[in-house]
Amino acid sequence: MQTSEYRTILAQVFKSLLVILSCMIGLIWLYQQSINSYWELHFHTKSPWDGITSPPWVFGDRLMEASQAAKDSFVESLTSAPGGNARQSIPDDAPVAPRQAARPIAPREKSLPPTVKEPDTHVDGNSATRAASTNIGDNHVVLKAGQAVLFIGDSMMEGVAPHVIKMLRDRYSVEGIDLSKRSTGLTYPHFFNWPLILSHELEKRQDIGALVVFLGSNDPWDMPSGNGKNFLKFESPAWESAYRDRIRSILNLAREKRIPVIWVSPPNVENKKLNHGINYINGLFESEVKAENEISIRVNEIFGYQSSIYSPDMEQDKAKVRIRTNDGVHFSLTGQKMIAERIFSKISVRPSLNEVTH
Repeated sequence: MQTSEYRTILAQVFKSLLVILSCMIGLIWLYQQSINSYWELHFHTKSPWDGITSPPWVFGDRLMEASQAAKDSFVESLTSAPGGNARQSIPDDAPVAPRQAARPIAPREKSLPPTVKEPDTHVDGNSATRAASTNIGDNHVVLKAGQAVLFIGDSMMEGVAPHVIKMLRDRYSVEGIDLSKRSTGLTYPHFFNWPLILSHELEKRQDIGALVVFLGSNDPWDMPSGNGKNFLKFESPAWESAYRDRIRSILNLAREKRIPVIWVSPPNVENKKLNHGINYINGLFESEVKAENEISIRVNEIFGYQSSIYSPDMEQDKAKVRIRTNDGVHFSLTGQKMIAERIFSKISVRPSLNEVTH
């Protein structure tokens, strides 16, 4: 190979690497906030470029925000025609068989953007009065005719909500709105802010008669403090205080609209460290929900789990039935339906005047 040809190849390689590097830097410059959120969510620490505050760098974030706002405005103008909310659904002919009593098989040992205000988390002490004036009674929710049920949560809710929605539709002709989104929770509001999303949805929909919440499995980690300082250590007093505030923000949003809440606590999982974290968070859920006189559902009780025991199977009619998936976290179809049936059992519909008179 001649020297000139060798230099030409090196020049081409150098140009290619320069183009790739420039594209990478350009993408990080434009998507810096999204990448920061992803970095925090998966590595539980700030990204290497998080502290850069030079005007040219910050301009990339502002440019992306402006383009996203323009896109949202354009999409909204195209979809502003009347229509129902998109929601996850199950075909009408999909059977949902009632569960029979079962027992577990003994297992082997093994922030908001600066321009957005955080929803108020103040508890005014009127929870008992509020509960008496809403549709909660005898540990279940009574919907009025025409009211809908809103579902929010993570990937666990993604598997359960469609079954409940089908039951509500088939039994009561009640609409269900499924906003569940995987990899979400309450610890990383910059990535996905449930109180903010819920606030917008409750302002948009005036027919919500009940709220079902099922999340927490993505939350047992250190989380950003929200003031630019170090992360809050999981289970520390500061972490617990911040997390309780976010639970209360959801409960308070529902309370302001007099919407009863059914809060589902995630069950034990196979990973021991994650299992410990989920059980700790469940204690926070249950104490806050109890303080507001709302309804708690423990999936551990549905699956028959005792203490921190995990089992992927249950025994039913002397046969072993799989209720969890191979990842040791999520649910099989049978497990999903068992949870869905428990949620459904907490909801009824008050007959309309026409139904009563006829």
